[in-house]
Amino acid sequence: MASPSGLASVKQRERLVAALRPVPTAAVVAPQPSLLAELRPLPITPSAGWLHGFARLDVGGRVRDAQLFTALGWEPGRELAVELSGERALVRSEAGGGRLDPRGRLSLSETVRNALALGAGDGVLLSAGIEAGLLVVTPARCCDAVVSA
Repeated sequence: MASPSGLASVKQRERLVAALRPVPTAAVVAPQPSLLAELRPLPITPSAGWLHGFARLDVGGRVRDAQLFTALGWEPGRELAVELSGERALVRSEAGGGRLDPRGRLSLSETVRNALALGAGDGVLLSAGIEAGLLVVTPARCCDAVVSA
């Protein structure tokens, strides 16, 4: 029997070489934990659900969402306390932290902005728990991770 020549010879050699190559084993990749698994639960969860809004920090670190603040019953001059909870800030209507300015804007201190890695123009998700009188400020990059997960 004559050996194949030309294109047939090349195809035969390719099949022989392919048959001799070891089959690569699939790499086992551990699944990346989702952002939702990494977020720590909030100390309080409103039973009636959440209202949400989105705002961007101005150069002074202030945000405003008139609908959410009205739903919470917050008016200019309202005293507020801000505390950090992991990668979020919790804002409650309490004495000792600050006030809504005359234009109804919430000012996040430099300490809070640095802890959350927020700067002027950065977006934040504002989530209001009306029954609890709580506003949760979440950096938009956390929303990015949830959407792209």
